[in-house]
Amino acid sequence: MQKKSMKRSSLFVACVVGCAFLLGNMSLSTAQETGHSEGGVNHQEAAPAHGTQTNPVDVTRVEVKFVLDEIRNINITAATYGVVAEVLQQWQDDGSMREALGNPEAKVILTGDQVNSLHDSVFLPEFFVANAEGARETMVRSLVLYPEGTIDLFEKFAVDVTLDSDMHSYPFGALDLHLELEAFTDDISGLEFVSGGFEVGHASHSDEAAHGGGVIKGNWTAIDHFVRSNTMSSMNLGGHDKFSNISYHVEVQHDVADILQKIILPLVVVVLLSLAISHFCSLQFSANADWRIGGQITLILTIFALKFSLGDDVPKTHFLTMIDALMIGSSTLISLALFAGIYLNDAFQRESKTAHALEARWNIFLPLAAIAMAVWVASFVV
Repeated sequence: MQKKSMKRSSLFVACVVGCAFLLGNMSLSTAQETGHSEGGVNHQEAAPAHGTQTNPVDVTRVEVKFVLDEIRNINITAATYGVVAEVLQQWQDDGSMREALGNPEAKVILTGDQVNSLHDSVFLPEFFVANAEGARETMVRSLVLYPEGTIDLFEKFAVDVTLDSDMHSYPFGALDLHLELEAFTDDISGLEFVSGGFEVGHASHSDEAAHGGGVIKGNWTAIDHFVRSNTMSSMNLGGHDKFSNISYHVEVQHDVADILQKIILPLVVVVLLSLAISHFCSLQFSANADWRIGGQITLILTIFALKFSLGDDVPKTHFLTMIDALMIGSSTLISLALFAGIYLNDAFQRESKTAHALEARWNIFLPLAAIAMAVWVASFVV
């Protein structure tokens, strides 16, 4: 019995050990399978997380070189001027242009309609003149793809542009002529214009070109030019985005010698003649009445005729310029001299006791009024 009991105990221990061994293997297998399963799940979760990361859109940076070939018809009255300009846009091909052109190995040159036909297949940076009065006229357009991947997009165009005609000191002071190129095919997150240079005329190394010689038509001279890069809001693409903008500025001043001989000197001479007639042609002598009154009438009519003969040389603006002030002051001064002459002549004809005193006081007042007029006109320049 004892031996049977020992055998049973040994058999029980063996069974327990065997069961433990089997349970251990099962647990290990389950753990490994679970571990692989968890690892697979983690990998699958990580992959989508990595794959769904939002990469920033690649911004195409386009270098823009700008040359003003001609500035013409500067019209302060209409607040416009005309421009002929050249624009060269340069950027690096991402492979789409080369693929669209059949993967050429040599330099490719396209012009006119060949360039326009690319719009349906590849990206081309487009701009419009933001302050244009109308559509620009494209004269020449070409595209060059170089073997190393650089793209040149060239355009020469003409356009009428608006200007800020706030020039109260005309003909003195400076006038800012600006032209704005603004992107419209992509907003600032996809297309950025970077200034690559700005010249007034091609021969910028010469003094003549540096002051707009041969470029600016009319009685104007360039005194400075500069460029500014901005971002501007637009109704384009829904009206919620900002677009790259480059603003080119040319500061010009009027040829003062031209205005001096056409307007300022004639008006100054007319005023001086009016003062001389009032001072030296005393109405106590009746023979001077024709000189005094007739002379002032002639002078005031001369001012009116001068104003109408000048035409566009005197800009018609919603504000007073120095030329307007000079015209108004001269006309007012001579009109006062005319009315005073008529009144004094009547006083002397009636042999008024105060006629001599009135004339003496008038001869003091009129030069003071002329000085006050001169100060007022000069205030437009200061």
